[in-house]
Amino acid sequence: MTATPDHWEPEAFQRIYVRHGRTGDLGYLVRRDGRDVVRLDRVNQEIIQDYDPHMWTTEASYRPVSHVQVVQIAFAADQLLLKALGEHQKARKSWHEISEKQRKAWLEEGPKDPPKRAELYRAITECLEAAS
Repeated sequence: MTATPDHWEPEAFQRIYVRHGRTGDLGYLVRRDGRDVVRLDRVNQEIIQDYDPHMWTTEASYRPVSHVQVVQIAFAADQLLLKALGEHQKARKSWHEISEKQRKAWLEEGPKDPPKRAELYRAITECLEAAS
């Protein structure tokens, strides 16, 4: 999509996210037909709403990836690492197949051993949480 003075949409890393004061909808500022409007943050949908600065509040910090999603990515990488290390029995469960207690432990501290698993967990979580 080409940007013109009448039509502009920022790249994902440039977006200014806003939240509607009454509905709680999340969106970001775009320009349509020469006006600043809000595009709701919906996958594959362009839902546009009028931008009234009294109704929309700028999000102080928007995180496109939540902590839970970051840990799920680290968990999936850990499963691949276990397979690469020949630990196929340990790598058989998906995130949704482990117990609530195991998920909580992963969310709080990640794997304990071997050290390479803990290093991979820290690298992924630090990288993704710093970027979001």
